[in-house]
Amino acid sequence: MYKMFLALKDISEVMQLPLNPPELPLKYAGDNESYNILEYGEVIIPNDRPLTTLSFSSHFPKNYFPSCSVNQDQLFEPNFYKDRLVKWKENKEVVRFVLAGLGNRINLLCVIDDLEIGEGQGDVGDLYYSISLVEYREVKSKNVTLIQPSSTEEVKIQKEVTQTRPNTFKTPKLYSVKSGDTLWAIAKRQLGDGSKYNQIASLNNIKNPNLISVGQELKLPEGLTWLRL
Repeated sequence: MYKMFLALKDISEVMQLPLNPPELPLKYAGDNESYNILEYGEVIIPNDRPLTTLSFSSHFPKNYFPSCSVNQDQLFEPNFYKDRLVKWKENKEVVRFVLAGLGNRINLLCVIDDLEIGEGQGDVGDLYYSISLVEYREVKSKNVTLIQPSSTEEVKIQKEVTQTRPNTFKTPKLYSVKSGDTLWAIAKRQLGDGSKYNQIASLNNIKNPNLISVGQELKLPEGLTWLRL
């Protein structure tokens, strides 16, 4: 079974979709132009590739059933998924769509172009959704500086300098242990998978994962390492 994830660009928030859609149409459109030239016939002029688009529909189940792509203890309430998607869309976040499994792998930066969520004809409490994603490309700018000429000199243009966007990757955040916390519960809430408690223990040099104290500051892993480009 393959797994599908949506995450923020810097992997500070990761969400596995609990139910895979029945189909996943990934559109790589072409944008070439053809011309008829006298004595040569038709020729094709290649242009830059248009943005990749991806649209699919599924639902967030209220109750676990065997077709779910997550374990039973990893299934959240439908409103958890809805609220996160709505927040990302309203904040115009750059998100990362990841598909893994069965030899396939997609890791695509994109933005949420369209999102519809509502109740359907399924079980009470289920939420059905349709989502459209559009590829996001990093923008590089070029600065050109003009030097004021003297009376006898022509205008000179300095060499173009290409600037990339600043690195927006966030450093690992700290979590303060609260009363009743366990490493497993912290891993489930913060990383989406309770079984990753051992990563938190290793990162903080905790020999006995059952011994943590209220107020203890824990460093959390940066995210799922295989999600990185």
